[in-house]
Amino acid sequence: MAISKKEEIAEKQLNEYGYEYARTPAEDEQRRQELKAHIMSLYFELFDRKYNYEMYVVTALKEVLDKYDAEKGPITNYARMLLSGRRGDAYRYNKRHSPDMFSDNRLENPIGDDADGGMTLEETLPADESTFVEDPVLDNIGTNDLMGKIIQLVTHLEGRANNPERRNWFRLFFTEGVTCSIKKEGQTFSQEREIFETIKQPYLDFYMSDVCRTQKKLYQTPLRMYGEIVPGQDCSKEPPLPFHADISLAYLEQCEGKKVGNSTRSNQYIPYKQLIEKLKTREE
Repeated sequence: MAISKKEEIAEKQLNEYGYEYARTPAEDEQRRQELKAHIMSLYFELFDRKYNYEMYVVTALKEVLDKYDAEKGPITNYARMLLSGRRGDAYRYNKRHSPDMFSDNRLENPIGDDADGGMTLEETLPADESTFVEDPVLDNIGTNDLMGKIIQLVTHLEGRANNPERRNWFRLFFTEGVTCSIKKEGQTFSQEREIFETIKQPYLDFYMSDVCRTQKKLYQTPLRMYGEIVPGQDCSKEPPLPFHADISLAYLEQCEGKKVGNSTRSNQYIPYKQLIEKLKTREE
């Protein structure tokens, strides 16, 4: 589910208050209390309903306030990472102490709907690493005319790609491709403004350690640690480039409230790759 304009404004305000709160000295107790009140109000506005008013939303707030480090990115990113972990802890606790609640949740049972129909529990589990898509189709873009065509494709999406679900996936893939091309391949493109208007900026902000709106800033800024983005991964290193599938899946779950499996991602990536390759062929 895409973020609404109201949520976007609330998230921006929360991040601003978070940065100020983290940098306000303990001696200025009055201002810290004012900021804390703002943070608490916006935190519950953004996360309470999304996480079904679970008690861990309340208990996680103290950790958000006590341990948030402004140097590691926006406070909303930290809150999402923390809440995702707490939700997993709650699930495991309930499964251990109330097994009857989970006895019917076999792998073959559908548990929800996605763009391709029913999604099974098996599809929500981590995919084998051999199934991860690792070939960035934006590598070795020959000319900026070709990049212009790709921007137009991703922005307007013709034919069967013209639906919100696929549009969202295409922007995610484009964002990953631009990131990999700039950070790993050292490529630069003349259409900087158009590129940063076309990428999915919340997704870029999700995995970068700071806000990046220029190619130079993107090249110089480190990614967040892998384990901060995807619970259970290594917290001592950045994620690999090209990205594994779990980065986009973690973003969709943590930021858009949509839990999908690697097979869904693969099904969306195939037409994206085919269209980009077709544009490359026409350019040669």
